[in-house]
Amino acid sequence: MTCMIEENDAPSPLARPGARRNARRTTARPESQRIGRPVDGGALVGRLLDAPTRRFGFADARLVADWASIVGDEVAAVSQPLRIDRRSRKLVLRVRPAGALLLQHQEPQLLERINTHFGIDLVWRLELVQGPLPPRVALAAPPPLAAEAERAIAQAVVDIEPPALRRALADLGAAIKRRTPLA
Repeated sequence: MTCMIEENDAPSPLARPGARRNARRTTARPESQRIGRPVDGGALVGRLLDAPTRRFGFADARLVADWASIVGDEVAAVSQPLRIDRRSRKLVLRVRPAGALLLQHQEPQLLERINTHFGIDLVWRLELVQGPLPPRVALAAPPPLAAEAERAIAQAVVDIEPPALRRALADLGAAIKRRTPLA
């Protein structure tokens, strides 16, 4: 006996086990979800670094990403966090040999800064591992501002009285002008 399969009787691609789940993954998002909003780049860096840093015992990427702001530029230039041992509450740092003595003397202050940054008693001791650090990437100098833009900024902030506020607003205006081309 011969059996003919009509189009309606053809096996559906959704008939496979797990196919319905995969079909949901490939469907496009509704347009309301696709319209993007500006996202802070710092928030994205934290999300990108979370998984790799968890492998080395870090609760989140903030310790690695904010290292220079936590301990200061002088200490950050000679050290790099490697991992946190949760049981002994020990932070393991890779340190340039010349900076090891500096960090030994500053250990109480560094522990206080780290714990204050996180708001909890996260680290009790430091373990220093001497070795080379990866080269630091230097930031490029900002492009010079056109004389016309400098005059416009100076004229806009001339009436602002506290000199510190005037300088801060002038710096902010210069940063904005550097990012956006003059129209």
